[in-house]
Amino acid sequence: DQSISKLDNISKDKKLTKGQHIFFQGDNVKSYFNIKQGSVKLYKLSKDGRKQIVGFLYPGDFMGMSADNVYAYSAETLEDSKDFKPVLLLNGKNYQRELVNTLNQEFDNKLISINIDTVALPSVVSNIDVMISASNDQLAFADAMDTKAIELREFNSEANSTILTHEGCTSIQAKENRYIASDIILALNEEFGTELPIDYMNSPNPICQTVKDEYGCFLTQIRGDINIQNEINYHVERSYFFNLLGYEGNQELIDHIKESTDREELLTYITTVKSELTSTVKVLLATLRSLKSMRNSQSNMNSFINYLDTLIKIGKGNSIVSSTVRFFEGKIENIDSEDIETNVKAIENNLFELKADLQKLTGIISEFAEGRSIQEDASVSLQNEA
Repeated sequence: DQSISKLDNISKDKKLTKGQHIFFQGDNVKSYFNIKQGSVKLYKLSKDGRKQIVGFLYPGDFMGMSADNVYAYSAETLEDSKDFKPVLLLNGKNYQRELVNTLNQEFDNKLISINIDTVALPSVVSNIDVMISASNDQLAFADAMDTKAIELREFNSEANSTILTHEGCTSIQAKENRYIASDIILALNEEFGTELPIDYMNSPNPICQTVKDEYGCFLTQIRGDINIQNEINYHVERSYFFNLLGYEGNQELIDHIKESTDREELLTYITTVKSELTSTVKVLLATLRSLKSMRNSQSNMNSFINYLDTLIKIGKGNSIVSSTVRFFEGKIENIDSEDIETNVKAIENNLFELKADLQKLTGIISEFAEGRSIQEDASVSLQNEA
C-alpha cells in the first residue's frame, strides 16, 4: 500500500482517445503506465508487418516495464479513457420494473435505469453513445437525432426493411434469440473499436447496416444468409422509385446486378417480375375498358369498381410490381373532389400514369436480359407486356 501511495504521488494522469497509441514496439522506455479507465490492446509486429495481438489490459493493470529498457510491444487504446455504462430507458410499466430487478441481481445492482417520457427523451437521447431498442417510436426519434442506433426486430423474409435512416446504424433480425447478445456485442465492437468477448461468432441472425449513396441511406446485409431474390428486388425497387420521383436512373446499379448476379438467380428474378407484370397489365387494361364502358352507361359502374378493387389487391404483395400498384393507390386515395366526374377523370389519369410506370419497369427488367445468355429466355414475354 505504501508503494502504491508513493507511485500516486509521482504519477500524472493522461487522458487518451480511442485508437491512440501509448507507445510503440522498439521505443525506449520512458514511462510506466497504470490503467485507471478504459482498455488497451497490446500487439507485436511480425517480420511481414502483420499485427499479432499479445494481450488486453484493463483498469488496474500495469504496462511498460522492460528488462532492457525497450518496449517489447505496442500499446493502443481500445476505447476512450472513460467508463461506458449501459443505461436502461423505461416508461414505468410494471413488467419493466420486474425485468430491471431481475437484471440487477445478475449485475450486482450496478445497472442504471431511467424512467423517461416524451418531454425528457430528447435530453436523454442526446447524451448516450448508442441506443439499443426494439423497432419503435423512441428508436426512430434517436435515429432522427443522429444518435447511433441498434434496432432489434423479429425475423422476416425482408431483411432490408427498417425504420433507420441514419448512416452507420445497425439492424438485427431475431431469427434465434439466444444469439442476440453476441450480435449486439459484435455491432458495438465494430462501431467503437472495442474487442469485447463474443460467445457466438456463427449467429444465423441477419444483420444489416445503413450506408449512404446518392439517393440517401439504405440497408446492406453484412451477416447471415442472404436471400438473393429479396436483395435484388430491394435495390432495383429503391432505384426504380427514385426514378419515378424524378431522380436520374441508376445505370451503374443495373450493370452491377447484371455482371455480379448468378445467371439462374437473375433469370428467376426476371421471370417472376415479368409474370407479375403480365397479369397486372391485363387487370389494368380491363379496368380502363370498364371505366370507358361506365361513362357510356352507369349500369357498368359495378364492373369498374370490381376491376379497380382487383387491381388494388395486387398492391398487397411484396414484389416491385405490388409496390408500384400501392404507389398508384396512394395517389387515388388523395382524390377528394365532391364532383363524381372530376373524381373519375382523376382516377383515369392515375391509371394511365400507372400504365406508364409499369412500362418503365418493363424497360428496366428488359435491360437485365440484354447482353446475357438469358436474353432469349426473357424477351418474348417482355415484348408481350409492352
